Amino acid sequence: MNLQSNSHTTKAEYRNCGAHMAIESGIRRSGEVDALRCFAMLSVIALHTHILPMGWIGVWLFYVISGYVVTLSVMERGEGASGLSGFGAFLWRRSVRILPVYYGYLLAGMGVAALLGIGQTLFSLGSLVLFFDNVAMILGGGRINGWPTGHLWTLSVEMQFYLVYGLALCAMPQKVVRRLLVALLLLAALARAIGADMLAQRGWHPLEAAYAIYAGPGL
Repeated sequence: MNLQSNSHTTKAEYRNCGAHMAIESGIRRSGEVDALRCFAMLSVIALHTHILPMGWIGVWLFYVISGYVVTLSVMERGEGASGLSGFGAFLWRRSVRILPVYYGYLLAGMGVAALLGIGQTLFSLGSLVLFFDNVAMILGGGRINGWPTGHLWTLSVEMQFYLVYGLALCAMPQKVVRRLLVALLLLAALARAIGADMLAQRGWHPLEAAYAIYAGPGL
């Protein structure tokens, strides 16, 4: 059963489970999901203020919320969300919401750094512009010197997620996507364990290895 043939059933199901959900254009909102966003935000703040050592879970909670919202967004659009044209429209909607503010922030940071005479590396700037900043951070780069950018790696993970999951959601039948998600859920813990072991064998410090698993793409 693909997205096109099941569009009417899917719309009904998701209307019931997210009756006030904010989908792309902000038509509906969910107080429950907004509460989860608040909890995630407070967890991250508590982590950085050394109140809650496990506050990093707030970042992963944001990812879960994003996956939920994206899935509802594509499913509710039914036929218009399927295929490569639907994927292109999906990327456009996400880009319009993210890129103007994001690149404006980067330009402001580079401008301030230039005025202060602070040099930058092309690798770090490129990682921020092209959304592989999480990988650059793992390797010790990924920053605009003199400007706070340590939090931007999460947007790189989000954009990578949009590319991979958005394409799968638009191009694959719904039942295939569902099975793929279940398989990935079961394999995720194993993949993290194997990745951590490989990094340990290569002499990575435990904290560096943990961050690589935490911020790495797909993990």
